[in-house]
Amino acid sequence: PTPLPTLSPTAKTGIMAYYYAFNTAKPPFDNPLVRQAFALALDRGALAALINARGDYEGATLFPATTFTPPYVLGRDLYGQVGLAYDPDRARELLAQAGYPGGAGLPAITFYVRDWKAHRAVAQATQSQWRDVLGAEVELTLVPLEEYGDVIHADDPQIRLEGWGADYIDPYNFLHDALCLREPIDVESDPYQSLREAIRNETDEEARHALYTEMSRLLCPSWQTQMHWDNAEYTALLDAAFNEPDPEVRRDLYVQAEHILCETDAVVIPLYWR
Repeated sequence: PTPLPTLSPTAKTGIMAYYYAFNTAKPPFDNPLVRQAFALALDRGALAALINARGDYEGATLFPATTFTPPYVLGRDLYGQVGLAYDPDRARELLAQAGYPGGAGLPAITFYVRDWKAHRAVAQATQSQWRDVLGAEVELTLVPLEEYGDVIHADDPQIRLEGWGADYIDPYNFLHDALCLREPIDVESDPYQSLREAIRNETDEEARHALYTEMSRLLCPSWQTQMHWDNAEYTALLDAAFNEPDPEVRRDLYVQAEHILCETDAVVIPLYWR
């Protein structure tokens, strides 16, 4: 396999995580068994290989994901160990337990994706996998790039494809900041750009942590998630990790949070990182 890059906390990066976000307030994804089934039905290795072969990301390599935080940010590769790896038999079992054997009885499901070449391709492959494994027919809605934010704010669909680019090299930026429900941020303006530059230039760990806090408040002024989901244990783990000085203890707390986010509650399906 291609070795994963290593990063310093002050690295200038184009790190991205791509994922499906469920709206847990809308059936059938108000049921965690259904969310788990849809995650288990996706072969992330095949999806990453498809997009890598297409070359849509200008030569960047995509790595399949079962957890949300890229391993070169978390400092540990959890692929296939934490989260819900491809397991079609288990996916069908869980969907049947939820009351939808073979997909029978599932309500209409709408899936929103930005209308861009790689997103369109992975969404269509995802549709096929969900149909083949679960018997689930999912309607794909392609939204023009410039309209996507307004469409999502007007009517949050049951599933949507999202991407998150790192603002700073810490798991908190993914597990907390990325998931907040927010108004669109002008990434070309101050204070966003000023904070990013300050973080990149700051070598003192304590001072950099203070800048992380400031950036997080800008990105996530209140803890309301895109998925209409809240879990007190998850929030407590993030708070503890963010304020923990021992890097190994911090990492273990973040791994516990990944278990909740991507496995037990399964409110997102990580697809791949680059």
